[in-house]
Amino acid sequence: MRFLATFPIMVCALAGCSRPHEFLPLKVGNQWRYKVNAGLDNFINTVEVVKTVPGEAGANFVLDGTLGTSLLAWKDGILRATSLAGDRFNPPLPMLDGNKTTSNLLWEGTVYASGKTYKASGTLVQEEGSVEVNSMKRKGLNTVLTLKFPDRSIKVESSYVRGIGLISQNQWTTLGTKEPFNRGLIYLAGP
Repeated sequence: MRFLATFPIMVCALAGCSRPHEFLPLKVGNQWRYKVNAGLDNFINTVEVVKTVPGEAGANFVLDGTLGTSLLAWKDGILRATSLAGDRFNPPLPMLDGNKTTSNLLWEGTVYASGKTYKASGTLVQEEGSVEVNSMKRKGLNTVLTLKFPDRSIKVESSYVRGIGLISQNQWTTLGTKEPFNRGLIYLAGP
């Protein structure tokens, strides 16, 4: 599932504000650059907001990156992903609760990935905390997204800072009883 490799770019906001999208600088032309560590494969991932398209929740933001295209929208103060790096979610996957600084969101639905259909459930937990940006501590938001599939589980820990977005992310994928596979990324540049 490719969505996990660009997951970080999709969730770049802080909660606890009256207009959560102010903390998710999604506007056409904005770009983020990240150093990605995926085992033996290390590379720079650039993601850009390329356009908006109408949707049920209003404007959907189309993000294009090294690993694929994603579609995000804010609905009722919650950032939701219809697709991440080409993988689709029905209903859209909640990525961030912009209404609160501390939250616990549940999700259950279908994931369409690599030509297959998977039933899955998930939990997004978020809380305020300290985030390191270029060796400086700043107030931010830390989230943990856990997705459970019949044959695997995925855990993604992310950290965000107001006005910048995603700063760091680590993801673990566990298949059955095998040792978890880890990949991560670090913010290099962006809005």
